[in-house]
Amino acid sequence: HPYLKAVLPSLAKSLHDVNETVRISFLDLLLTVKNIKTIRYWEICDLKNLLSRLEADRPPVCRAIVKLLMPSFFPNDSDKEILVKRCLKIIEENRGAAMKFYQLATQFQQLSRMIELMVGIMVSIRVYLKSCSA
Repeated sequence: HPYLKAVLPSLAKSLHDVNETVRISFLDLLLTVKNIKTIRYWEICDLKNLLSRLEADRPPVCRAIVKLLMPSFFPNDSDKEILVKRCLKIIEENRGAAMKFYQLATQFQQLSRMIELMVGIMVSIRVYLKSCSA
């Protein structure tokens, strides 16, 4: 794994290859590497590049990116507050990518978890509005 950890970042440009099949294969590689404890996919390809590709690419590539990012921005074991914080983080990073992420998230996440996020957002807005009027 140490050799892979050193070599894999040199493949990062594959995310922006002109050939869609190469981009999808690179994302498949990142999904596989994600399961190796000693290698972090964001050390191979940073979030900024993943989100810019998510914003601009076609649905097959976008689905692969969402599948890769889902555990980071929509962790299964987190409460509403964490979901809202992660939602705000992805919006701050890239608003267009955030829209695509949540449009495609329904393919990878249960409806009940999506509703939890929506309820969390509504509660946060309510608290904010109350603090503004006080």
